[in-house]
Amino acid sequence: MQTLYVHYKKTLVGVLQYDSLTNDFSFAYDDNWIKEGFELSPSLKFSGYDDYAFKLFIENLLPEGNGLEEMSIYYQISKSDKFSILKHIGSETTGALTFTDTQELNIETTFREIPLDELEQRVAQRDVQPIILWDEKLRLSLAGVQEKLAVAIIDGVVGLGEGDICSTHILKFNRKNENVILNEYLSLKLAKEVGINVVDVEYKKIGSEPVLFVERFDRKIISNEYVERLHIIDSTQALGYPSTYKYERLYNSKDIRDGVSFQKLFHLAEEAKIPLLFKKELVTWNMINLILGNSDAHGKNISFFVDKDGLEIAPFYDIVNVTMYKDKYAQDMAMAIDDEFEFEKIAVFDMLEFLQQNKISKTQYFNDFKKLAQKIYEHLDFSFIDNSLREEEQEFIEAYRTNIIQRLSRLSDVINRVRYDLPFEGESYEDFFDSHRNVILKKVGKDNYSKEEAVEKYLLSIERDLIPSKFDDIVSLSSIHEGNF
Repeated sequence: MQTLYVHYKKTLVGVLQYDSLTNDFSFAYDDNWIKEGFELSPSLKFSGYDDYAFKLFIENLLPEGNGLEEMSIYYQISKSDKFSILKHIGSETTGALTFTDTQELNIETTFREIPLDELEQRVAQRDVQPIILWDEKLRLSLAGVQEKLAVAIIDGVVGLGEGDICSTHILKFNRKNENVILNEYLSLKLAKEVGINVVDVEYKKIGSEPVLFVERFDRKIISNEYVERLHIIDSTQALGYPSTYKYERLYNSKDIRDGVSFQKLFHLAEEAKIPLLFKKELVTWNMINLILGNSDAHGKNISFFVDKDGLEIAPFYDIVNVTMYKDKYAQDMAMAIDDEFEFEKIAVFDMLEFLQQNKISKTQYFNDFKKLAQKIYEHLDFSFIDNSLREEEQEFIEAYRTNIIQRLSRLSDVINRVRYDLPFEGESYEDFFDSHRNVILKKVGKDNYSKEEAVEKYLLSIERDLIPSKFDDIVSLSSIHEGNF
């Protein structure tokens, strides 16, 4: 039986044991932690949990894809041997937990500066030498598949920390012939500019390579000698799911939908510190990903702070306009709107079912979507980013802007029809009146209008409230009737 001790900062949380013959994990909270601490996840209650749940919790701390492959090769251990991988990289995982083979946490604190020329060389040669290997040690324990490096930036100096100086930033890199880094930068900066709680990012060139510097929200710099770790979990950990369940549909099957879904996320509000705020922020996450075309908004791309009082949604991250790459990446959304997984096929019925399933007021959703859509449109000039970057990447930024406006126009049509009954394209005012008589008369009163007059008065009364599909200053009734909304 092998053993690892689980620490929160320098306090013992519990003991993890592993039987390599049976591949069984067992975890027990420390008695003092039960008295003074908090449950690590809704899936790991003090009152009881399945040991398999802790195995899944660990699995979700580990990297996926190439990062996991490189660790397996370097340490000469199987990718399926989660315990051995954790033993090697457990001194710095996502969040605040540390895994060691000693009951007392005693890791030497060091900081090794990375000179700029060394960083430039390593970034340029990362296809030859793994970017995560430094000083004969792997420096990655971050979940996910994208190539990235965790570094500490102390007083502007980039380096590699140990002990009390843990990483403060994540460096993310492009794959060959891609501009995903710029895409993510634009998406996150745009979201930040309109008041959404997202991670802080910087777009820099290291040599000739664009690199996204992402400030970690699970770290807080207290001093040059101490970086505080904050406990976070993603939604797969909160729900007690394996990492493969981060998408709602499993195994590329249209029929198996056992993974993370919006309904399951909204149910987590029961575990939240402030349930109404938790739910409101989930709605915001849904809206911004819809508007910005982020089809890869899966269960590992939303996280929560955890303490004694419950869950609190962390800043949003990993927002990329995936619809810009229709010929390269799958476009299906990670989580459905009702039963619809494609942006372009979301219809009024899908939205109505989505709102009803998750007990969301359609009036509130409409109002919040309208405010967010208008703010997004007003900031699509990207005047808040560096002039030189706007000039250098003018073609891509213009394509990004056009992409957003087109989707906003279509989504606005759907959301308007969720909130208000409107004539469909080609539908006469008389037919519309016959189909929506009670709604129209409730809005205009029961005066002696003809059907056409009643509809015209009805449309005038709601015109000011509609989300403009093209975001013009003035929206004409003719454009409403022609189906442009």
